[in-house]
Amino acid sequence: MLFIFITIILLITAPQRSRSAVDWSDRWEILGGKSTTIYVVPALGPGWPTIIAAIPPGFNHFMDPDDNSYHWTFTGSNNNQSGEADTSCTFDGKAHVSPCTGRVVEHTWYAPGTYKVMLVVTKNGKTERLTKTVEVKTPDPSPPPYKVAVRQEVRDLIAQPGNQFQKFVKGLLRMKRIGVYNHLSQIHAGSFYTRRTIGIDNRSAAHGGPTFPPWYHFFPYFFSFSF
Repeated sequence: MLFIFITIILLITAPQRSRSAVDWSDRWEILGGKSTTIYVVPALGPGWPTIIAAIPPGFNHFMDPDDNSYHWTFTGSNNNQSGEADTSCTFDGKAHVSPCTGRVVEHTWYAPGTYKVMLVVTKNGKTERLTKTVEVKTPDPSPPPYKVAVRQEVRDLIAQPGNQFQKFVKGLLRMKRIGVYNHLSQIHAGSFYTRRTIGIDNRSAAHGGPTFPPWYHFFPYFFSFSF
């Protein structure tokens, strides 16, 4: 619903020429291949979430009927490098869900290393097993000088060279189709319903209090990186 609302607002407020600025010829390209694939949005570093999505055969859109069941296992626990299997994840806006059974999930490793993501897909009594290697890297301690990042107003992208508006729309649509957009939306929604456990008030974990600035510093950054 939020995605539809944002899209309508962008179309209404953007200049008329923007509506023809996007080539929609491949907007319904088939994302899924002949077998299930695992799509990974890598973590920014240890302690940052890794988003992982299963893309079943012939997958076209997040609203496609999906009768598959998914069960995820991750090597390495959240707290050490012992190699123990971990079946917990963030799914549907809820953290520490176990077993991990969503199509689009999120897992966090707290130490650098190479880990394995194992997925069991079941449909009509048939089982498919997949393994994906995920590398969690430590950020470069000596990065080049930082540049100031500017989040441009979406309508200004139309005037930018290199079809920036078209890239934005296509990228956002692909996030939506794969399910990453919905996953991030559920995390945002979950921050409303998760209540503080410290103190006598009943404020939202990320709203109406001192956690609001750091939460909304992190979340747009994480969204932009995922995009």
